[in-house]
Amino acid sequence: HNCDYQVYKAFHRPWQDFYSVSDKIAPMGYTRLGPAIRYSTEILKSLKSRRKILVLLTDGKPTDLDHYEGQHG
Repeated sequence: HNCDYQVYKAFHRPWQDFYSVSDKIAPMGYTRLGPAIRYSTEILKSLKSRRKILVLLTDGKPTDLDHYEGQHG
């Protein structure tokens, strides 16, 4: 129920848009990868491009809303 999804470079925007904000990217909230990956996959499926890539940026810290954290989070 709680997933932050941030687009740092939209398909139609130039790469300079990403470069201008990339140094300000910081971890926030919980590591809710599942919903974000499912949503991104649906967006990519709708594109007519032959090649598609999903870039996932994460702080790598396993935490979740249900407090399932630590080594096996």
